[in-house]
Amino acid sequence: MKNIVLLGGSNSIIKGLSSGLKQRNIHLINLALGGSTCLQNLYAIKRKRNQEFIQNADLIISESNVNDAINYMNDKG
Repeated sequence: MKNIVLLGGSNSIIKGLSSGLKQRNIHLINLALGGSTCLQNLYAIKRKRNQEFIQNADLIISESNVNDAINYMNDKG
């Protein structure tokens, strides 16, 4: 069984990446938080209670560019 950790925003929570990763030989740990940027992903990686998931992961997927781009555009007016 493969351990996959998923970090990201709303695309990773509901019908996005998490739906495609729900397979028989995959143990999915979804640490995504809707509307968040890449800073949330870094926080999830560094958080003590997530260390076992991160260290035992066969694959870590980080999805955040959509929210980063939206926040950048909002700052520019």
